[in-house]
Amino acid sequence: ADVVELAKNGTLLEAVFSDRWQCRYQHFDAIAQRLADAHNEGDFDLLDTLSASGLASFSGFKGYQGRRIYSLAIERLDTSATALLPSLRILAAQADGEPHEATETFRNWCSASPNRPRELIALVDSGELDVCDFYSLHIAIRNGLKADLPYFTERAYALIENGTPVEKAQVIQALSSPPFNDNAQWRRAL
Repeated sequence: ADVVELAKNGTLLEAVFSDRWQCRYQHFDAIAQRLADAHNEGDFDLLDTLSASGLASFSGFKGYQGRRIYSLAIERLDTSATALLPSLRILAAQADGEPHEATETFRNWCSASPNRPRELIALVDSGELDVCDFYSLHIAIRNGLKADLPYFTERAYALIENGTPVEKAQVIQALSSPPFNDNAQWRRAL
């Protein structure tokens, strides 16, 4: 079935979670890619197809399978963090005690573009995103070090010196394997 048609008639969520395609784990990636491609091409908004009430009726393996496919698709979306966060919260709330799936999705989404760490740090700075939501500060700093080492190194040190205990802990975790190339950077980090 065409995912665009399913999205437009409001049955995509049901199709993904009810195993319409009778897929196995090795097929999740291909389905997720079709969903992400359709979203990124503007055929429909994948995030609008996800709802807490819709997910509530799926549990067990079907719940896991649907969340996994959506998670794999969401991490590939060309969208803003603010658009993404409500859907991640829905997935985390319905995750049967496995909210780390949503955090991993957020991490993968952030690492897909060098601009996303700055977007996350700006949301944290503004208070729109709590540092504890999906380990957002950790994800921003860790991915930011790969995208813009000087900027995110300075941000990390400033947070270690002046941040809250939670901020300090997340930054220190993010610095657990920094991409430093010289001794001076390593000495300062230590």
